[in-house]
Amino acid sequence: MSPRRASWMTARPGAGGQLPQFCPKIASKAASASESPHRNTVAGDTVAGRRGSCGRERWAEQKAVEDSPPPVADIDRSGTQNGRETDGPSADRGSDAMSRMYLLALLAALLAPAVLPDRTMPAGERPVALVTAAHPAPRPQQPAQVEPPRSLEEALWRVSERARGALDPETRCLAQAVYFEARSEPLEGQLAVAQVVLNRVRTSLWPDHICAVVFEGEQRRHRCQFSFACDGRSDEPRDRRAWAVAKMVALVAREGLWQDVTGAATHYHAVYVAPAWRRAMAPTVRYGDHVFYRDRRLTRTAALNAKAPAGGGGR
Repeated sequence: MSPRRASWMTARPGAGGQLPQFCPKIASKAASASESPHRNTVAGDTVAGRRGSCGRERWAEQKAVEDSPPPVADIDRSGTQNGRETDGPSADRGSDAMSRMYLLALLAALLAPAVLPDRTMPAGERPVALVTAAHPAPRPQQPAQVEPPRSLEEALWRVSERARGALDPETRCLAQAVYFEARSEPLEGQLAVAQVVLNRVRTSLWPDHICAVVFEGEQRRHRCQFSFACDGRSDEPRDRRAWAVAKMVALVAREGLWQDVTGAATHYHAVYVAPAWRRAMAPTVRYGDHVFYRDRRLTRTAALNAKAPAGGGGR
């Protein structure tokens, strides 16, 4: 290459007076040629010959760059990114601002369905968020209504389980009166005897407690209110079956599971006797061998004025 050709290549410098770095080896050879025109053919290393090899090398470098993974930005706190100077702290602030913008956009997307009203639903039918207070205390449950028994036998069956156990003293006194006075009578007749005792307890003419009514005057031989209490015999039942029925009848009468079958009677006697006191009484009903009466004095006032519930006390 002539010195003029070399000078022409050096006459078109790039920025800063240097040749464009499209091929460093050509640029270096061109610079050497400008200094010494006779050294451009040393060992056959001409500029033209090196130009072709440089093109191949340049192509190989570009191919390697294309096949390599894309570079990852390496930003440090000093503001250098992949060897290039950046804005330093301002770049960090810009990155933080972008991160906050992304977070705000994500939150807005998540909260939009809960905040924005549903446009597809009429305004009057849109769901309304309700704020509930603390749960109120549960109301006490009302006791279930128990249907009354449909027959006296059903009433006895309802108390049969409790009748197998021990009775309280008042109920036992009532069962003794039923057993010894009416165990051979029909069920209505046994219940009637128990109700006569309870009717007396409810009036002001007799004691306030069942046992006191049943065993009133027991110390007077054959002159008490109920004959078994003053006949001098044992008051302990011997017929187990009759005693079981008497206990059930006493429970039914005391708990009011069956209506009064005596017509508010306070007296009764066997059909084979005719006591004098019957003339002052009003007959009400007969069951088996017993005739029942109501005291006329109670009829003139208020029949069976409730004085106190039957209970408490002993013999």
